[in-house]
Amino acid sequence: MKRTLVLAISVLVACIQVFAEDIFMVDGLCYFMFNNGVAVTRQNLSSPSYTDLSGELNIPESVNYEGIDYLVKGIDNFAFEGCEGLTSVTIPKFVTKVGYMAFSGCDGLKTVNWNATNCVVTETTPFYELSGINSFNFGNEVQTIPPCLCCGLSGLTSVTIPNTVISIGSLAFERCSSLTGPLKIPDSVTSIGLRAFRQCKALTSVAIGNSVTSIGSRAFEECSCLTGPLTIPDSVSEIGGYAFYNCSGLTSLTIGSSLSSISPSVFKGCSGLASIEVSSENPNYDSRNNSNAIIETTSNSLILGCKNSLIPNSITEIAEYAFFFCKDLVSVIIPNSVKKIGNYAFAHCGGLTSVTIPNSVTSIGDSAFSYCEGLTSVEIPNSVKLIDKNAFYACHALASVDIPNSITSIDDSVLAFCRSLTSVTIPDSVTKIGKNAFAGCTGLTTVIIPNSVTEIGDGAFGSCSGLTSVSIPNSVTSICMGTFSHCYGLTSMTIPDSVTKIGDYAFCYCSGLTSITIPNSVTSIGSDAFFCCSSLTSITIPNSVTSIGSDAFFCCSSLTSVTNLALTPQSIDSYVFYDVDLSNCKLYVWHEAIDNYKEADVWKDFDIQDLGGVDGIETDGETKTVEGYYNLQGVRIDNPERGQVSIVRYTDGSAKKIVVR
Repeated sequence: MKRTLVLAISVLVACIQVFAEDIFMVDGLCYFMFNNGVAVTRQNLSSPSYTDLSGELNIPESVNYEGIDYLVKGIDNFAFEGCEGLTSVTIPKFVTKVGYMAFSGCDGLKTVNWNATNCVVTETTPFYELSGINSFNFGNEVQTIPPCLCCGLSGLTSVTIPNTVISIGSLAFERCSSLTGPLKIPDSVTSIGLRAFRQCKALTSVAIGNSVTSIGSRAFEECSCLTGPLTIPDSVSEIGGYAFYNCSGLTSLTIGSSLSSISPSVFKGCSGLASIEVSSENPNYDSRNNSNAIIETTSNSLILGCKNSLIPNSITEIAEYAFFFCKDLVSVIIPNSVKKIGNYAFAHCGGLTSVTIPNSVTSIGDSAFSYCEGLTSVEIPNSVKLIDKNAFYACHALASVDIPNSITSIDDSVLAFCRSLTSVTIPDSVTKIGKNAFAGCTGLTTVIIPNSVTEIGDGAFGSCSGLTSVSIPNSVTSICMGTFSHCYGLTSMTIPDSVTKIGDYAFCYCSGLTSITIPNSVTSIGSDAFFCCSSLTSITIPNSVTSIGSDAFFCCSSLTSVTNLALTPQSIDSYVFYDVDLSNCKLYVWHEAIDNYKEADVWKDFDIQDLGGVDGIETDGETKTVEGYYNLQGVRIDNPERGQVSIVRYTDGSAKKIVVR
């Protein structure tokens, strides 16, 4: 029976990947010519593609059309879309291609009998998200399990791979979340594709056949129920990155003799490992001295350890991720042969309570001990030249750290969120404190920054809510963005006269700050610099300041006195003093500048007060004996800052208003 379908080209292209003008029907199924054979296609453009299909569907190996036998070699895109009555389908052995979402919406489908010997599928599984499929049977002539074939079949509980299969394609069984096993990969298989069994979270065991030479990246990633021993056979020469990532149930690992390349990420997060052994015949890796570890033989680098590992004296490097997420590791002895501790080497070792780093070590990598939440003490020797960023990030129990004088830079977030940290010694070898270096160290109460430091990075002490005092040396030239933000315990701050810039958010949410001294060296105050400093009652802006950013004193609701020493008022927007009662806030300005402020936007809304003229300028040549210095409110001050307007009283009883230079 022949049907000629006249379709708009645009509709045809959207629905049929391979198409022809002539579509014919044999025994209730529609076909078109394809690859010297035929392909099954849909009957209707609307869903369901077939209105009368239900129960078992056996796609034939061949059909006869106009007296000629044709092998069925393909199944078209969406060929059986929406055929909800189908419960079983059989795919014949000569099929070489199954189209995009060929069986989408076949929600009643329970069983698939797959006999295609060598077949590929397009882009995504033809059985996309059909959770009702609980049986997927492979014929005994199948050689290739194509990529994406069973991807997302969450109802599939078991699968038997016949010993004719040579390769398992990428994503073949990804997200088959009910697949429990045991899974046996037969000796006929030579390759397991990337993500082949990724997120098969119910899979309990896997036996890898003796002919497998490569295991693709992420092949068994997050198979968290995979338990017991895992043996990588002698045939395997390559394992892709993250192949067994977060297989936290694995307890023992045996590596065969042929493995020549292994990424540090392959067994990352396998926190349950208690035993690791490498074949004595492997020329590339070893487990010397019963170390319970994988060691790269030529470099003496420990690639993978576990909770029972012993680090031999011959090891020179603990590689990145070597003990990552070994949550049951409680102690470790690092021998004095080790020179380098790699990135994330001990990250997330929550059970580790103390560590002594030998004086052979010269560098500690990025996040090397991050999230070691049980770590209470660490000794860092003078041999260490580099402590990389995040090295001790979120070590919540760490109470104190002595940074050795071999360190010149405290890198970004090195001790961030070490909440129990109450003291830290910064040596005078340090010239730079990086971004967020001590951010979130809520237990830190005081910190002394040596004169050697010239740069304090963004957020360096942000959210140090317990910090009550900090000494900034006069070697620092700028207070960067958010450096002391959310330091609720700070009550006062003296900024040295080396500083020229107060950055955005520098002191925002310092709600306990009642006073701050800004020197005459500062030229700019950034946006939100003192945002929500709700206890700040007065502020003096020196005449050096030419720029004040938006929201600089936003919500400083206790502010009652502002002294601005600039003769020409800075141009500011209405949000600089937002939520400050300007009409009841006194603004002290020079007598000769009063008219300028009365005409300037925002400034004119203050209660403007006459600061008077300057009676004199104190210099080093002052001849009278000074009795003392006082601020404009009459409070005695010990050391008036340069550029600060003060009252000086002399022993002869006279007094005058001066600017100290």
